Amino acid sequence: MACKPNEISILKAASAKLDADNMLILAVMYHTVSKEEKRQGAKSFYTIEGRIAKIDDLKAEIASMNADANKLLPWKWPTKNALWPDDYFVSYDGNSNNARGSKWLQDRISKSLSWSAFIDLAKNGVKQTARGPKTSDSAKYDLEDYVTEGGLHFSIDYAENLLKLGSTTFSKRIILKRDIQ
Repeated sequence: MACKPNEISILKAASAKLDADNMLILAVMYHTVSKEEKRQGAKSFYTIEGRIAKIDDLKAEIASMNADANKLLPWKWPTKNALWPDDYFVSYDGNSNNARGSKWLQDRISKSLSWSAFIDLAKNGVKQTARGPKTSDSAKYDLEDYVTEGGLHFSIDYAENLLKLGSTTFSKRIILKRDIQ
């Protein structure tokens, strides 16, 4: 099913605590185009969007998103890159307003993994569940060659290295295997 012309949907996400005050959020997102848009040359895309943020700043953002004046406004991801025109908004589970975005962010905080559990998930696809570890290749995340808004290239390797970046957003375009010819 095609997204709305200015919608980017979240497919999956993971978050990890970098230290007691800071966290990492990674979200795999996609934008699909309609058949008509395809005929006009528009292309679907997939991207991994990330944030490094202070937990207190995320909580303040959540409160702002939930304010009566803001909760029905479109949910915007705080990044600027070539894939994200200014009018784009984020959706998750078919909902695209700030009220849904604030709940999603709150879930990222409450479900954040320890750094070692995050690395095990990202590299090996191992997710800890109440019934024990569960492994899935689709749970893995690519950790190489991300780019900040300022153009800095880096890999997600050590929490200490990410903390040096400070609060920032970053992204990585994903090329689907079927698109490689």
